[in-house]
Amino acid sequence: MHLQSARSGLCIDPLTESVDPIVLIQYTCRNAKSQEWKDVSVIGGKWHWLMNNNSGLCMTPVDPAEPNGSKVVQEPCVDFFNNPIQLWAEFSAGGSPGAASLLHDVA
Repeated sequence: MHLQSARSGLCIDPLTESVDPIVLIQYTCRNAKSQEWKDVSVIGGKWHWLMNNNSGLCMTPVDPAEPNGSKVVQEPCVDFFNNPIQLWAEFSAGGSPGAASLLHDVA
């Protein structure tokens, strides 16, 4: 699946010039494996691991305690039962139908 912003129309894509951790940016949507994400549903289908099909790495917030504006990177997938930093939930942004965004569980 591709993760596309309802607001900008851009897709989540790894910044190829970055080194570990690989920074994620918004970029024009295209048929690129780097923009394909595997949704691994865990914990009753509510929480999701988002794994990049090209790299096999998982979407991870840099500072999950930051309420807004935390950078998001790709890092090796971790044991989500002991460390929920890479778990995401789907919600409708602004109540608009089909305007899905992702929210990180910081609790």
